[in-house]
Amino acid sequence: MEEPEDKGETEEKPVKKPESKKEKAAKKIVKKMGDKGRYDSQNQLKTLIVMQVLGNTKTFFDSQKQLNDRVGFFTDDFLPDAVISDNNIASYFLFAGSDGLMNEMVMQQWQK
Repeated sequence: MEEPEDKGETEEKPVKKPESKKEKAAKKIVKKMGDKGRYDSQNQLKTLIVMQVLGNTKTFFDSQKQLNDRVGFFTDDFLPDAVISDNNIASYFLFAGSDGLMNEMVMQQWQK
């Protein structure tokens, strides 16, 4: 009697698709950059260009949907402008005190 083969254990080798000319050119450009110059500004620009060329930019936005605005979210109501009162006396002491201290320090330097 023959034992049935377990088809779940057979390993399938990944199918390699042939590289396009664009991919070959991109690899060549990236290889020329080297490891040390990878973060150079010119190499960053080259990387962006390679990504643009290799990317599927023609159909990238086809699958995206337009989101609808929620009805009634925006209204014609408006809030009137108002004057926000600060703590005026605290501001006075804060700025006047620091100005006075600065003036004292300047005057001490000139007295010597």
